[in-house]
Amino acid sequence: MFQLIATAVTRHGRAVVLVWLVLAGVLYHYAPPWERVSRDDDVRFFPAGYPSVVGQELLERGFPRDAASSQVVLVYERMGGKLTDADFALVEATASNLLKYAEQIDATKKPDEPGLGLNKIDTHRTPVVGPRLVGNSKNGNGQAVLTMVSLKGTYLAKSTRLGVDRIESFLAKQPPLPQGLNRAITGSAVVGHDMNSASNDSIQNTTNATIALVVVILLVVYRSPLLALTPLLTIALSVQASLWSIALMTKLPGLKFQVIDITNVFVIVVLFGAGTDYCLFLIARYREELIRGRSRDDALREAIKQVGGALVASAGTVIVGLGMLWFSTFKKIQYTGPAIALSLAIGLIASLTLAPVLLHWLRGAIFWPFKQPHHEKGEDVERESIEQMPMSGLWFAVADLVVKRPALILILSVLALTPFAVIGARTRPNYSQLADLDPDRASVVGAKIIQKYFAVGEIGATSILIEHPTISLAVFLRWLRRCSASSCR
Repeated sequence: MFQLIATAVTRHGRAVVLVWLVLAGVLYHYAPPWERVSRDDDVRFFPAGYPSVVGQELLERGFPRDAASSQVVLVYERMGGKLTDADFALVEATASNLLKYAEQIDATKKPDEPGLGLNKIDTHRTPVVGPRLVGNSKNGNGQAVLTMVSLKGTYLAKSTRLGVDRIESFLAKQPPLPQGLNRAITGSAVVGHDMNSASNDSIQNTTNATIALVVVILLVVYRSPLLALTPLLTIALSVQASLWSIALMTKLPGLKFQVIDITNVFVIVVLFGAGTDYCLFLIARYREELIRGRSRDDALREAIKQVGGALVASAGTVIVGLGMLWFSTFKKIQYTGPAIALSLAIGLIASLTLAPVLLHWLRGAIFWPFKQPHHEKGEDVERESIEQMPMSGLWFAVADLVVKRPALILILSVLALTPFAVIGARTRPNYSQLADLDPDRASVVGAKIIQKYFAVGEIGATSILIEHPTISLAVFLRWLRRCSASSCR
């Protein structure tokens, strides 16, 4: 197999590149946009028998108008005094205008576009729950009122994120608030929105940092721009082809594949890490064969034949391991594992075909500004290999020190790592989603205001659903009232 690959690379390089370009074109044409097919709905990712999934389905079936999966909470605060009648009137008017705005969006949106997803709005005038939406500060020096906007999507769903964006845009266009009245926005939907925004920012930062780090390492080690560019071009094409392929898998009939929104960051990081290693193994062996006196074509063929088996074995174990996650019951893991496995397979193929073609085409210029590694007739190959190896002086100094002072190196290494081990041992898990967000995020600011006026959990109550196939709900409620009025069994 590797002999065939080596022959194709050295003799039919243009055909290899053409195949890659055609494949990229087909994937680009048929693969749906990532934003359209990616999902981040946590509730639906759990297995069907989990309590949250069962409860959500029961809520949607029994109380379709109350089946809110997330909430946007508008907080109106007047510090240093009570809310005025004008304040309450403004709150009521804003809620009414928001309801009309949602109806307008749903009426004018395109068929394939999500609407605002608004389910209902509860204000201080809503029966039963309304009075609980007005709160006083503990020191009696301020008052706040809440408007609860219930959305159909779960708090991490993409539709919810878009809905929060539209609500924020709506609020920005409202008339200025009266002097002394402040408005903030929070709730589970806003928390999910901020978490998604932070995640997207992290994805972009991770991508930039990964590429920059790989470039720096390659330039430091090889000090040849073209030699550093070869793995980057190879892996960049692999990443894009992988993302298109993963999106295209959602179109395969019967597979029912889902794309998890955060999968792209795993694909980028894993491919730029592992894929660069694959290319570097090939380049290192290519240099060794040149130093041994082989011609460029022979050196490239030998490098592919000798390194190919190791690369396939190394990547194959990871690909199979990640592919086994398909049998997981949690959909985020079930679909993310095979997606990364597919991207690794594409990166492996590119490292064995596209990268060698670039090495073959650039020939000796790839080592610029240094000379191509070579063997002088009559000279010792091992000595030449040491002299022409990048940063050989540094690595030989490190090797000599480790061999001469192994105990000292071990002690220094343990001492250097001990503080990090102590910090890690003292770290405790944190399940607060607000604590993971920057303090200036809207959801965090709004939550801090609510904590001054309302009890913990006031805006995030847990719903208990009771279903019975034969008992009448009216009869059950009458029995429940009697039980609440007197002791009963």
